[in-house]
Amino acid sequence: MIRYFIHNRISAFMLAAAFLTAGVVSLYRLPVSLVPPSDYPALSVLIEYPGVGPEKIELLLTKPVERIIKSVNGITEINSVSEDGKCRINITFSEKTDIKIASVKVREKIELIKDTFPDEVQEPVVYRYDPSERPVIIAALEIDGLTSDDTRDFADRKIKPALQRVDGISEINVAGGVISEIHIETDRSRLEARGLTLSDISSAVRSSNISIPGGTIETGSGITLLNIPSRFRSITDIENTIINTGEKGLVYLKEIAATSFSAREKEDFSRFNGRDLVTVYIHKGGGANTLSVCSESMKILNSFSNVKLKIIYNQGEYIESAVNNAAFSGLWGMFIVFIVLTIFFRRRESVIPIALSIPCSMFIVPVFLYAGDRGVNIMSLSGFALSAGMVVDNGIVIIEAVTSWRDKSMAGILSAVNSVKTAVVSSTLTTISVFAPVALLSSRAESMYGDMAFTVNRALAVSLFTALILVPAFYITFKNMKGVNFPEHIINKYKPVFKRIEAAVINLESRCFELYKNILEYVFNQSFRILALSFGVIFLSAVLFSVMDKDAVSDNGGREFYLYMEFPTGTSLDATDHGVREVEKTAGTMNGVESVSAKVEKWRGTLTVKMESDLSDKKREKLQMSLKNSADSLLKPFSAFSYTSEADEMASREITVHFLGDDIDTLKKIAREASSRISRIEGIGECYLRFRDGRPEYTLTLDRDKSSMSGVSAASVAERIRGGLFGPVVTKFIEKGREVDVRLRLAVSDRDTIGNVMAGTVKNGKGDDVPIPEMVRLTEGEGATRIYRMNGRRTLSVTAKTGDLSLQESGYRIMDVIESMGLPDEYSYDFDRKLKEFRKERIELAAAAAVSVILIYMILASLFESLLLPFLIMITIPLAAAGAVPMLFLTGTPVSPPVYMGFIMLAGIVVNNGILLTEPVNLDFKSGLLTNENLEQKIKRSAKSRFRPVMLTVITTVLGMVPLLIGGGDGSSLWFPFALTVTSGLVFSTALTLVLLPLVSVWFYGLSTLSSPHPGKPRPPKPPGGGLKG
Repeated sequence: MIRYFIHNRISAFMLAAAFLTAGVVSLYRLPVSLVPPSDYPALSVLIEYPGVGPEKIELLLTKPVERIIKSVNGITEINSVSEDGKCRINITFSEKTDIKIASVKVREKIELIKDTFPDEVQEPVVYRYDPSERPVIIAALEIDGLTSDDTRDFADRKIKPALQRVDGISEINVAGGVISEIHIETDRSRLEARGLTLSDISSAVRSSNISIPGGTIETGSGITLLNIPSRFRSITDIENTIINTGEKGLVYLKEIAATSFSAREKEDFSRFNGRDLVTVYIHKGGGANTLSVCSESMKILNSFSNVKLKIIYNQGEYIESAVNNAAFSGLWGMFIVFIVLTIFFRRRESVIPIALSIPCSMFIVPVFLYAGDRGVNIMSLSGFALSAGMVVDNGIVIIEAVTSWRDKSMAGILSAVNSVKTAVVSSTLTTISVFAPVALLSSRAESMYGDMAFTVNRALAVSLFTALILVPAFYITFKNMKGVNFPEHIINKYKPVFKRIEAAVINLESRCFELYKNILEYVFNQSFRILALSFGVIFLSAVLFSVMDKDAVSDNGGREFYLYMEFPTGTSLDATDHGVREVEKTAGTMNGVESVSAKVEKWRGTLTVKMESDLSDKKREKLQMSLKNSADSLLKPFSAFSYTSEADEMASREITVHFLGDDIDTLKKIAREASSRISRIEGIGECYLRFRDGRPEYTLTLDRDKSSMSGVSAASVAERIRGGLFGPVVTKFIEKGREVDVRLRLAVSDRDTIGNVMAGTVKNGKGDDVPIPEMVRLTEGEGATRIYRMNGRRTLSVTAKTGDLSLQESGYRIMDVIESMGLPDEYSYDFDRKLKEFRKERIELAAAAAVSVILIYMILASLFESLLLPFLIMITIPLAAAGAVPMLFLTGTPVSPPVYMGFIMLAGIVVNNGILLTEPVNLDFKSGLLTNENLEQKIKRSAKSRFRPVMLTVITTVLGMVPLLIGGGDGSSLWFPFALTVTSGLVFSTALTLVLLPLVSVWFYGLSTLSSPHPGKPRPPKPPGGGLKG
């Protein structure tokens, strides 16, 4: 094939054009995301039962559902939370579970017990679970001419339904304003005087507000529909509803109840920069493409021309910024590589073929990504940027071989290519092979780093094809091409400049080569000292690595963070809002804050703080801590506390510990003690409880004997009390195209105290009135606000900020503290998924690195048909690690998963230098041309001949990654540790490999069977330079 394209060079150019065309077409079809999509194998079940407390929710809904679904195959964990009016059950499956099939099975299981639920329970909803549970878009809305209440109504009726049509959105919450309602508030004394109940009024109102189709009438011209509308058109229509009291005749509703336009009890406040606005919170489902969800959501939000939008948080913007940063880093890397090639090769027949190999190798990668159902994200673009400097390595070796070959005919060029083919193929295969173990990682780790490995491997595989097949054809084409005649005045103007640059580069190359020769001679004269020093450096680096922090991927550099404020249970909404306002005002005046959004809910406030884009990481961290300290001071009068968290949950530096048991009081005691001890750990930041104390609660216990004698059921008593206090929605009122709930309940004066709530009667089966206090016993106590469960047991959690400690070190110290507590029997603890996944990922990546080294050995042994030669070449690997570790330590970069990927990549790259340096000597060895007398001379000659290609390949690889090191910006924390590991390890390894490998080669080949005066009898080599002499 090489011969074919050398003789058919137009075909070579057409093949290159085909690569570029296919790549560009595929590129526009690829999905874009921040990181590779990871289908978290989890489902959520949401069941709502309005007006019912957490303990009843747990008993009637949570426990039965947990029991029935645990028989579904593949479940690894079940977590649930029961709270007022609803329960949410999160089900986690094993990584290989087909989540669609699992969803069907969960629905089938719930169907089996759904009929046992109370009638008021709403239809259970099963959907994909997103573990972050944080919104991807927060948008404040404002409409000219409308109040916040009307804006809230518009958001509920128009915006929310439009957003619900977006594929991938799991939940939409609207905060701020109030929801309009019509309240019918009855006077209990008037009801009892007429022998009526709330159910009688409910039935009358509902039956008076209907629209019934009356059928059809056939006429001569066709069929006419008959409709009988009887809907309320005004408040007066509702007030004039007639109610039949039986023996006491008819009565108008207005005689026994007051009807008015009102609002649902306010549940939250929402503000943006201190102004009351309506805010929309958009959540995506697990597995959905965040950028797609954000993009489609923004299109819908912007389609309402009358709405003024203020985007508080848009994760899509961050993703676009991060992806653009990675893409520009890759393009800048390609440009830098081209400049380097131009400077060092200077001749067009050398520069242009290698330069063309870059797009030929890189632009075909989108085809593989598209065919492999992958996409454009930070990891694939990081692989793209890394490959920018590596894809030219094979081309450089080919061009160096061709230009140094004496015979420049087609046959001579073919011979030159064949002379380095083995080295090129073996070096590429070793680099590709190091990523093979990545495919064996767990699905989450593979999905995170698989795209980078996939991109690099495909780019290098194509670069091998391009270097062997297309580069020789390009070289001949441009060598034979006649020069381009530029205008003479341009040549005269710039020729001196280029001459000076060329002279400087030639002088630099000459100086470097002379320096290398001198160093090589010195090393051979000081062999034992150099070996001792090298192995000493390797040993010290290993020790340093063992004590370095092992951490997860650090914060992604987003501009937003959350400040959560927790108030004591039972704090009124107004009091909570007052405390949040104080902190909100302080946040708005702080330097570096661009905007502040506040959401106030029952007993809790949340500030979403957006920082200015030009703030450094240290200033952002300082700003968070400063606001947190101010908040703690301002919240003291309210007995509240605060804590901060990053917008990306998986980037937050937090560890959560779950305590499991059966008795909630014992769990509270354990959790509080653990929180107190953990907060005293040196280096740990704030530590807080993830639960609240119980709230005051009245318990009404029915005396079954008395109720049975009276002929009153427990259900009728509960319905009477709940209906009068909570108030059911009895019908809908249509106003200007919108539906308004009509709620029926007792007047405020009849439900403002527990005594008034219990006052009154309930009818028995005979229609007699039975006083409620005669059948019910009242007790006062404390009730739960939320009930958490994990795998069928109650659980309470404690969360600690890692502070100055790494994730791993924090985990170990927290574990030691909990173990020292001595938990009671039948009580246990467990860490959250973040820490467990980090530990699993770290072990897997370390194992993948070990497997990569084994694969490199196997490939080298196969290519060189030697079991010992691979060990000589692979001494470059510990040298690379010895260079990377100190740099990571000096820059304060913890050992995170990207660092492990950098080590894996290094293992494949650095052996290439060893292959290039040893390959000529190994050919002489196989040919029997090495003797003890010429061994040292030939090894030095080989090292000097390969000095230039080794340096050029390293320079292009390192400089191609420089934009990743200095670019910064959004998403940089995902690729910076990787780039730092590769560049520092490669530079250090190359420097030592160029001098250490020739030295070790003398010993290696000297101990082998060489030609000697006595064939078959190897002669031990003389120590280079006389060992320690000199």
